[in-house]
Amino acid sequence: MHKLITIAITLLLSSILMSTACCSHGNELPTASIDAITPDVAEEGEKVTFSGHGIDPDGYITGWRWTSNIDGLLSSVATFSEASLSAGIHDISFQVKDNASAWSEEVTEQLVIGATTGMEEAVTIVIEEILPDIDEIEQGAPYTCYKLERSLYNGTIIEEDTESGLVITLQEMIFFFYLDLDPGTEHPHNAIYILVDIDGNHDEYDASWLPSINGAIPEELNQTPPDETYVIARHP
Repeated sequence: MHKLITIAITLLLSSILMSTACCSHGNELPTASIDAITPDVAEEGEKVTFSGHGIDPDGYITGWRWTSNIDGLLSSVATFSEASLSAGIHDISFQVKDNASAWSEEVTEQLVIGATTGMEEAVTIVIEEILPDIDEIEQGAPYTCYKLERSLYNGTIIEEDTESGLVITLQEMIFFFYLDLDPGTEHPHNAIYILVDIDGNHDEYDASWLPSINGAIPEELNQTPPDETYVIARHP
């Protein structure tokens, strides 16, 4: 009888120890990702759509939280739209919560409300004010001008992956355009990086190859043949 009790206690203790060992690592935090903020440069009163998702390696997502450094809490769902955001440059943060009530670290992107220049206006500036003054274009040389589909934020690093040493660190939100002055060429050649900010100001930088933006060449620019979605002007 005593042996049976001893065995039962031993098995019980072993079960408890195994259970403790299995759970000794604790809960793993979820990870949040912002899928899109569209548009990321908007007029006051314009509807902006936010979408994000989360991944939990040892459970599932039960909560979402969007906040603005200007307007505070925006929403507690994964996807929503808002048309009453305050004017200014918003740092939009997103978090997700798992089934153990643990929140992820914040991920953040910028949103500008009340800007004088959006993507359409920036494209017009490039086509009407910048391209006509480029020497090669004035002389009738072939060219293709591309846009990125998104704005670039302050702190973004743009660099040319050649010996030129060109490195640009953005101090504000801008729209980026790539002017290829020898389309179809697979080696370094004349190119220009065109930057237009949200106030319509612009800068041009001589380059000779595709830009690396935060360590990678954007897919919009690195396609052969080019995706016509991103081409804003060309000749012939």
